[in-house]
Amino acid sequence: MTCTSCASTIESNIEQLEGVTDIKISLEKGEVYVVFAPQSKLSPRILAEKISDMGFEASVKESSETQEIVFFFKDGAKPQIDTELLKQKLADIEGVKNVIVSPGLDAVTVALKGLLPDALSFYGLNHAALCRFVRGSY
Repeated sequence: MTCTSCASTIESNIEQLEGVTDIKISLEKGEVYVVFAPQSKLSPRILAEKISDMGFEASVKESSETQEIVFFFKDGAKPQIDTELLKQKLADIEGVKNVIVSPGLDAVTVALKGLLPDALSFYGLNHAALCRFVRGSY
């Protein structure tokens, strides 16, 4: 992807996929950044396939590093059954290596590996699910 026409083609095709909430393209780096709703059926690999189907080379950036993010529940400890439900939901997210609920049931540590979004991107993509859990309106 080296021209604005290529970027426009990718952008217009990807942004209309159900679940895509934002797309940014860097011509300088030759990279496409896509934000999609956590409940969508999209994944980084599916998006790369869609871009490849348009005739462009596409792959998912991966890392061998592990990054941990800690979420604290704003209202303190939660019942164990609720924290186990959250643990299961987070473990199903692509790129999540491990989920640990604190002994006091007031925090969750998420270890990310492979598909490594930075902490803010991960938080942004999954914040809605976490907020629903914290408020107990799931």
